[in-house]
Amino acid sequence: MTADVELRPGRPDEAGVLSELALRSKAHWGYSVEFLEACRDELTVAEAQLASVTVAVAGGTIAGFSLLEGHDAGGELSMLFVDPPWIGHGIGGRLLAAALESA
Repeated sequence: MTADVELRPGRPDEAGVLSELALRSKAHWGYSVEFLEACRDELTVAEAQLASVTVAVAGGTIAGFSLLEGHDAGGELSMLFVDPPWIGHGIGGRLLAAALESA
């Protein structure tokens, strides 16, 4: 597991950066360009969602993020993406653990 990971709330200026990270992460698993374009809207983080986003920062860069929507037992993990260079370093596990704790 990566020891030097900071988890923090999403920031208002990060919607575009996080949306592109989601697309890169999805592409890592071999999906076609056409499929990724069809998913673009679904993988886009809206500014209004940023209050529910947790960002993982590692090595001075955004390494991943999660989006937890709803509250209490009705909460839903809507997104959890790790930038491909950080896959396998424990980022996803840290984000999942934080989401479970928040829910």
